[in-house]
Amino acid sequence: DGHRTIFIARGEHLHAPPPGRAVWTAPPHMNACWAPELHLLQGRFHIYFAATCDGCSSQAGSSLHQAFVLRSEADDPFGPYTLHGPLATDGWAIDMTVLQHRDSLFAIWSGADKPGSDTQFLYAAALSGPLTIDGPRVQICCNDTHLWERREPTPSEPGLHEGPEVLRRAGRTFVIYSCGACWL
Repeated sequence: DGHRTIFIARGEHLHAPPPGRAVWTAPPHMNACWAPELHLLQGRFHIYFAATCDGCSSQAGSSLHQAFVLRSEADDPFGPYTLHGPLATDGWAIDMTVLQHRDSLFAIWSGADKPGSDTQFLYAAALSGPLTIDGPRVQICCNDTHLWERREPTPSEPGLHEGPEVLRRAGRTFVIYSCGACWL
């Protein structure tokens, strides 16, 4: 379906998941829905994902991936959902996740450093609620300190960080992410 439908599955074991159930299909002007992530925030389910969207941005080109969020109309993870976005990430953005820290929410995602660039950094920004970025994005780490962070392990290649995830252990909070180009 051109990566236009988001599915959710519920099961007893990760090693044998049941078939997914479609919870949302993109309208005709959206395509390439990537990396959906389900979060329970403020009593409702939210699915953060990236997609291309004709007419959703002042930036030229439908290949611009932007961050969107689906919000459940009730407390059921299977929906129905309402689409919100694109979120104000200041450009190309994929792999959004949410960090809840004390009473605050923060969005963390992989984004380009400037329009037209293919160099990806991790950024974070405060959220005023699950649907709204409230403040400037902040780059949270360099992406070229080590050769393994680059698309190819040579000094001339740009760095690449994506897929951030929040982990908590023993009272500490970590953000892990992937590096390098897995698709090459």
